Amino acid sequence: MAARTRKIRHDDETRHCVYVFERDGIVEYVGKGTSQRLKVQARRFGYDGKVLEWCKSDRKAFEREKYWIARLHPTENRNSGGSGGFVRKPVKRLPRWFIAQQKEIERVGVRQYVARYLLTKLNESNCEQCGVSRLSLANIKAVAHGAHC
Repeated sequence: MAARTRKIRHDDETRHCVYVFERDGIVEYVGKGTSQRLKVQARRFGYDGKVLEWCKSDRKAFEREKYWIARLHPTENRNSGGSGGFVRKPVKRLPRWFIAQQKEIERVGVRQYVARYLLTKLNESNCEQCGVSRLSLANIKAVAHGAHC
């Protein structure tokens, strides 16, 4: 009967690892990252690496990477370690309409932008229903068209 291998699952607290690539007993590279980074590096080297240890924080993984580089003396590492990028959660890109809106606000100013927006919702026929007097509507129009009140 074949032995079962347990898939190791890591939550956010232990998702950082220090890994090594070695061939024929010679350590070529020691790195720090996540298991995904290990897979990317495996494509680069052309063979699988192995995890030396899992760490609870990115900072701890940097410290351990330095330790392992100093101890194993890999041939491909360019520095003593600990100077790479921190693991970050992906940043969601802002929608184009939001970026355009921000540029327009910067161009005309917040006050004029809000006045223009209010004019898209208010007019002479519905301003009283919205609790805006006709005089206030006239002031909003003046601000929207560039006059300062």
